[in-house]
Amino acid sequence: AKEQRMMYARARTQQQIVSMMIENATERCYDICITKTENKLTNKQEKCLSSCSDKYLKSRELIARLVSEISPSSN
Repeated sequence: AKEQRMMYARARTQQQIVSMMIENATERCYDICITKTENKLTNKQEKCLSSCSDKYLKSRELIARLVSEISPSSN
């Protein structure tokens, strides 16, 4: 029971971290790519957002892999 609570707490913490990372990436990409607000995105803005989000996803994958390598196994 205690081990299950710890696993749940760890999973919940990881979910919170991921949510925070997504929120931060969204804000950062918006700040970088959207210089002026219009009714719709320009092609340049769409490309910038796509590139920014791709970089974010790749960095998130790297971080997740590194965390899993240093974290004790939950098996």
